[in-house]
Amino acid sequence: MHASDRAVLAAEMGGRPVVQVRGRHSMVSTMTPEATLAAVGVLRDGGSAVDAAVTAAAVLAVVSPTWSGLAGDSAWLIRCGETGEVLHLDGYSRCPAGLTATLLAQRFGLAGGAAIREEPPATRHLGVATSLVPGTPAALALAARRFST
Repeated sequence: MHASDRAVLAAEMGGRPVVQVRGRHSMVSTMTPEATLAAVGVLRDGGSAVDAAVTAAAVLAVVSPTWSGLAGDSAWLIRCGETGEVLHLDGYSRCPAGLTATLLAQRFGLAGGAAIREEPPATRHLGVATSLVPGTPAALALAARRFST
């Protein structure tokens, strides 16, 4: 990395140190040295790439929750080394199970199927009726259960 690139990256990192660790057999990249080093440690101990990713996500949720916390969405592309199969793991947020289009229509006074499209912008601040259940914790748990070594 050139000195000018390092200076730009350091400014973007808000003064946090820019850390590079190079390897020959694997790679980890996160926004913090703590998460990167934790994931590298998992790989060094024989863990899989998914083990390292779950570890990095868990550390990032602690050290950088406003940028990469558990309350958000995630999408995973996982390539199985033995079979070459590529899988997509959907960690997107969902509406609460009890929230139906009928309930939304009643709550917001919507008519004609508007509740299944999108809530009116003027109502987005009205509370839990417009909230979603974060998908990342379920995605992390599923990835660990299904692909962990």
